[in-house]
Amino acid sequence: MKRYLLRRLIGLLPTLLLISIAVFSITRVLPGDPAAMLAASDEGVIDPQLRAFITEKYGLDDPLVTQYWRWMWGVVRGEWGDSFFSGVGVFEQIRTRAGFTLQLAILSWLTALLIGIPLGVASALRRNSIGDMAATSFAVAGIALPNFWLGMLMIILFAVMLGWLPTGGYTPISESPVLWAKGMVMPTIALGTALSAGIMRLTRSALLEVLMQDYVRTARAKGLGEPRVIWLHALRNALLPVVTLSTLQLGGLIGGTVVTETVFFLPGVGRFVVDAVIQKDYLIVQMGLMFLTLGVVIANLVADVAYTVLDPRIRYE
Repeated sequence: MKRYLLRRLIGLLPTLLLISIAVFSITRVLPGDPAAMLAASDEGVIDPQLRAFITEKYGLDDPLVTQYWRWMWGVVRGEWGDSFFSGVGVFEQIRTRAGFTLQLAILSWLTALLIGIPLGVASALRRNSIGDMAATSFAVAGIALPNFWLGMLMIILFAVMLGWLPTGGYTPISESPVLWAKGMVMPTIALGTALSAGIMRLTRSALLEVLMQDYVRTARAKGLGEPRVIWLHALRNALLPVVTLSTLQLGGLIGGTVVTETVFFLPGVGRFVVDAVIQKDYLIVQMGLMFLTLGVVIANLVADVAYTVLDPRIRYE
């Protein structure tokens, strides 16, 4: 297992290299010139001398290959540079926002698991019942409804009409656990509902397939209780495809919180990157996208490791 993990970690290096090239290329094809934006006055008049100075200072006129390797060498050494506009270090700005994005992603992921798996199990055990049809309808609706639309509906209902929850913003849990919980309820549900729908459908279909296997019938023939057959034998094997989906969803959540953070005015990396794109702040966009895509890469590794926990027959040599 250790050798496998070492090989996978080494194998991540070319993946991250390709991602860095893609991210750098994307930022350079964005329309606009950050030097021109920095050199513009309040009236929109661009000072040519100031623009030339800024271009030379940040090396924006260097060949793209030179700019890329300068950026990558700085990343390797831990020197991520400073924001073009605020002058604050990129690492510090990403670090302060990464904690919130991870927090939102994990809470939404746990919400999806707590809703999706029990619903999928109940639906499979009561196949073709009214409850099964209701759970299936919920799954279809959850997949069909966009997260941002559901988020805006909740803002209108629970924040504007009922006044139970804040419309947006974030209060750290260290300052007020109550305000923190109120601020995290709607974005967590908005993200977790769609994920729970997919998990529910996959759990249902996987469990129905496993319940038809010979070893499940043998366990029942030996006189084992139904709860033990379901939870210790059938569900453990049925969860293998669910682990694949859910871990990839977690990685996708880290990279997909942009819209939700924007709707609820949350201080995450996703919204920060969107603002940086508008300002053409290259260094922030590059490192922000690297952080978001890294979540997907790590999620793949976590999924492979989780297989061996759920199914001891799986071994990596």
